[in-house]
Amino acid sequence: MIRSIAGRGGMSTVYAAEDVKLPGKWWAVKASRRHAEDPRGFAEEASMLARLDHPFLPKVADFYPPGADGYSLLVTDFVRGENLQSLYEGGRLTSGKITKYCLQLCDLFAYLHGLKPQPVIYRDLKPANVMIDDQDNVRLIDFGIARRRNSGNRADTVMLGTVGFAAPEQYGGVQTDERTDLYTLGAMVFYLFTGSYYLPERGDAEKKLDGLCSEEMARILYKLMQKDPALRYSDAASLKADLETMPFREIFPPSPDSSSNNQPQSKSAGTRNQPHPAKSSTFSRTVVIGALYSGAGATFAGVTLCRVLARMGISNALIEFSTREPELYAQLYGDRYAPAQPIFLQDLFDSCGWAGKKSWTHGFTAWVPQIPGGDHPMATSEERYRLQRSLKDRIAVYDISADWATPGVAELCHQADLIIGVTGMSPAKLNGAFFRKSSELLLGMQKSGYPVVFCANRFVDFTGSGEWRRSMPFRADACIPELATEYVATAEWKGELAQDRSEYREPLQEALEPVLSRLLPDELLFRPKKSLRRLLGLGS
Repeated sequence: MIRSIAGRGGMSTVYAAEDVKLPGKWWAVKASRRHAEDPRGFAEEASMLARLDHPFLPKVADFYPPGADGYSLLVTDFVRGENLQSLYEGGRLTSGKITKYCLQLCDLFAYLHGLKPQPVIYRDLKPANVMIDDQDNVRLIDFGIARRRNSGNRADTVMLGTVGFAAPEQYGGVQTDERTDLYTLGAMVFYLFTGSYYLPERGDAEKKLDGLCSEEMARILYKLMQKDPALRYSDAASLKADLETMPFREIFPPSPDSSSNNQPQSKSAGTRNQPHPAKSSTFSRTVVIGALYSGAGATFAGVTLCRVLARMGISNALIEFSTREPELYAQLYGDRYAPAQPIFLQDLFDSCGWAGKKSWTHGFTAWVPQIPGGDHPMATSEERYRLQRSLKDRIAVYDISADWATPGVAELCHQADLIIGVTGMSPAKLNGAFFRKSSELLLGMQKSGYPVVFCANRFVDFTGSGEWRRSMPFRADACIPELATEYVATAEWKGELAQDRSEYREPLQEALEPVLSRLLPDELLFRPKKSLRRLLGLGS
């Protein structure tokens, strides 16, 4: 049943329709009239879409050929969200989000261009055709002028595109190819940063981008928008490689409210939004937690945060997300407590891997370790998307160990509601190069407007603790206290978590209050008694 109009185009209208047999299920119904210059009709669009399978594309459910009125109907998944044009006009795009969406479109184009026997060339990338769904991921819509590339043709049969975003060859009587889509990607990102269309004949992209994005991003966009296709990136993979290897200070450019940034900002580069308070204890948040040096205790801090959330009745999941040797399974005594066939991280990358397996839950916490016994490469963007979809309605805590420099972590940080840097108190480690580099990275992200907090793990109050605090390059927002050795040893011997001992519940929640206040609405925050000071031996 048609409920409303979701969008209009020159030759089509998209309706939001509710399924009468499956209440709550929604579809997008695109009613189109064939373009006068396009002899193919819409059967080809439907046929093309039906063969595509990618998480950044809507699924085709049905197609009805043109009737007596000349209209055809294409039924696809209804994507809830807003398109990039709407987000841009509302000033709700940051430099980091633009970079994230660009990386996702690289993955999608790599898929489309790699199809056999004929690659699919989209040819109409523009902000209105890129939806951002409720998981903050791109969904590319409207394949009306996409085509399969025929390497034997010298020119396209139909020359179509959107002025301001289309590549020069789309109007030049030559065949479009993979580099055409990369041009349109560059032109769209250029528009999102500057608010204006790029004119190839002027060749002033870098000048117009000055101060609106990083220098490296400006160079990448300039290469993408070369008039001669031979001078552009040859494929989406090489473009993504350049985006992922940008220095972190350029992947996380300053936001306009940063005191160190006096450059003018585009309408799109607004202040990074802080998490909005949720209405209930079941909601989505993304937390990245990592150690500032190896052994600082990111996993211990992640387990502590999850157990505190669980005792507050808030659904959460701890995901072991690292290229290092997996250890979460062992720390949680998986041989004793995991279900017979638990779901590991690798299973969540592919929904088919769930068959016959059980989630490993502990009250309101879901444990998602990696498969023990070996190293694992960082997940691809497509795998991360599937993972996010499977963890909706939870606070998802990604334990990245100390993998801050891994390219996939940068993309994960782009969408995080909170980034937690964990440090210990070891003087030797705090003087090391890795700690300095990690600290500089997170301080740069914090200065750029990203939600970064720092947490001291296994904190003890000793005669030099004041000097320790002053020597740190950052202020520790939260301090997880050192738990009594005999309690930890007893818990480990029994295969239990020391964080679950009754005497630690209030002190640990109090210790993490600065973190919880960044994640939860005030009505969910419980202010415990000042038991943390007693635990640290500081009196009441």
